[in-house]
Amino acid sequence: MVVGVFAVFILGIVSAGGLNSIYDKAMRGHRLDFNFSIDMTIRDGFWQVLLGNLIIWTYQVTFYAGTVQKYISLSSISNIKKAAIMFSSGSVAFHFIAILIGIMVYAKYSGCDPLTSGQVSRPDQVIPFFVTENGQSVPGLSGIFIAALFSSGLSTLSATLNTLAATIYGDFISPFFSEGVLVPKEGYILKLLVALTGITCTCLTFFIDRVDSIIGLVLSLLGLTVGLSTGIFSLGMLFPRANSKVYPPFILFRLSFWYSSVMSFLMVIIMGLLVSWFTKGDREFIDPDLISPISRSAITHVRSGDNSLVTYSGGTLGFDKTTHNFEDSSRM
Repeated sequence: MVVGVFAVFILGIVSAGGLNSIYDKAMRGHRLDFNFSIDMTIRDGFWQVLLGNLIIWTYQVTFYAGTVQKYISLSSISNIKKAAIMFSSGSVAFHFIAILIGIMVYAKYSGCDPLTSGQVSRPDQVIPFFVTENGQSVPGLSGIFIAALFSSGLSTLSATLNTLAATIYGDFISPFFSEGVLVPKEGYILKLLVALTGITCTCLTFFIDRVDSIIGLVLSLLGLTVGLSTGIFSLGMLFPRANSKVYPPFILFRLSFWYSSVMSFLMVIIMGLLVSWFTKGDREFIDPDLISPISRSAITHVRSGDNSLVTYSGGTLGFDKTTHNFEDSSRM
């Protein structure tokens, strides 16, 4: 993996015309500008990336089950600290190189975007396209790149599958069986769990292939779990007053699941009416045919196009529609 990354890095420098050319094109394209706005709706601002990665990498280095398993295998706390420092430093270095490769690829295709021109269909395909197009003159480079992808992907995937299998075994299987039953078959059970989770991940690739950006999906899924896990561990380690007392949850969380549709229905109606009330202005004409007969009595609109007044009146048994036509004063 290291060889593949540095090979692509050197290829990017050569194909883009050198570091000076890369820097000039990146500056002209505003690719080195930092957006320090605190607007939370901006996708890739400085503070958004910094704060989001702070939580994600805190989890990856400290609380992630795969990382913890590797720490436990070490002989002492000092070795664990050294491993954490080495892991963090290596991750920062590789991310920095990845950013530089992205800038190099931008400089290379600043005059002809392969995504816009249709040469690739997704942003995730730009780097493989760059390697295959510019690395043809270097024997074996494409193979090194593919080997780097597979080696990094398979090593990460194998560690993740082992961690997931151990977690499922410890949380969902072990508590329900005695040690005498599980210990002799422990290895077979873990292997079966790894195989099942691997098959599940393989099936999910058919859905991932239809996603526009894998990075956005991965970060969204991480945000659903990483923040909660990091918050729970941080609460216990950083705040001595935190305790594990459990109180009955709020009544909304104790309602029957049959009320879920009712609650969502009422929430939409109430929020929609509140927003409509506070944002009301000049009311546009509403086609009465689109309104339920129950609510047509509340409609009185003037059709400016044909100079007519449409009113509805009636009770519970029916509604009467009356149209009042007015002559155009300009014809008088």
